Amino acid sequence: MPTKPKVKRPPRPDEDIAKEIVRKFKADAEVPAERISVNVAQGFVIIEGTVSWPSQKLAAQSCVVKVRGVRVLENRLRLEPNSSVAAQ
Repeated sequence: MPTKPKVKRPPRPDEDIAKEIVRKFKADAEVPAERISVNVAQGFVIIEGTVSWPSQKLAAQSCVVKVRGVRVLENRLRLEPNSSVAAQ
C-alpha cells in the first residue's frame, strides 16, 4: 500500500513563536516571566535575563523547547549574584 507523502509545513512566524513562549512563561509559576526577554529569528531563540534559582533557568528552558517552530535555543539566563546558590 503506498504511503502518503509528508506535507512540509511552512516555517512558523517568529512573532508567533515568541508570543507562545511568553505565554508559557507566564503560565509557569516557576518562571519569572517579567525578568526574561525572548528574541526569535528564523526559529532560533535566545532567552536572556536574571533568575534567582537554577530551577527557574531549567523551567524557562523547558517551556521554550516545547514550542512548535523552535529550532535552536540559546539560554543566556544568569543566576542573580545575591542568590544563595550562586554564592556557593
